[in-house]
Amino acid sequence: EDKGVSKDSEYNFTGLNILMADDSEVNQELISELLTSRGVNLTVVDNGQKAIELASIKEFDVILMDVNMPETDGIEASLAISQINKSKNIPIIAISAQEKNNNEQLSSGFVDYISKPYEKEELYYKIQKWVLSKKGVEHKRANEFIKQENFENTLTNLVSYGINANEGLKRVNGKINVYESLLSTFRKNYSGLKIDFERAMENGQTNEIKRLIHTVKGASGTIGATKLSVLARELETDLKTTMITESVKEVFLPNYISY
Repeated sequence: EDKGVSKDSEYNFTGLNILMADDSEVNQELISELLTSRGVNLTVVDNGQKAIELASIKEFDVILMDVNMPETDGIEASLAISQINKSKNIPIIAISAQEKNNNEQLSSGFVDYISKPYEKEELYYKIQKWVLSKKGVEHKRANEFIKQENFENTLTNLVSYGINANEGLKRVNGKINVYESLLSTFRKNYSGLKIDFERAMENGQTNEIKRLIHTVKGASGTIGATKLSVLARELETDLKTTMITESVKEVFLPNYISY
């Protein structure tokens, strides 16, 4: 486990060019806020193939690659980019909601690993770790505070829905307006997922069910919907069983609908 991640550190990445590949709009919005606020020139794509295409024509200081994406997944994209840019040695950091016990990811073109839901200090630390020597990035220390004034009513409402707003706020540097935007994006993108689940179950589309659960797991963790994220993670662990449809119908959906 890396040491040196400080909860009260502030990073300046002005001028860094970073490519992020993640198919979750919630995660895209979160990372855009966390990195552009630190001066990063961020390019965002939603699948591995687009990442390969961009990495072959543009210069990036670091690439953040979600492992599980549609079309071309992160591992395949990472290997392809490593082959294309052999002489450039662009650090590609794996991003995954899976438990960090799979060394296969770190041998598939990745130099490091960041877990989801994102923790800003881990994100900043890992980026600095891989680009500091190359770009001379300035690292500053400062106190960070979460400002939650005039947010009491919203907090109360979120708690009633099982959402830990404090966790969500930490991921966006305590910026209430950004967190509210994430909540809005989550509601917009996932409010109709019940229909998608039911359609996939009716048609026996196991892979689609897996994809939906994986997506909800990451996005719910990002906004602080811990119970839902844990439930999705536990269900994802049991996806190889024949009871997947029943588990989704009887355990997952009733909890998901409450959000």
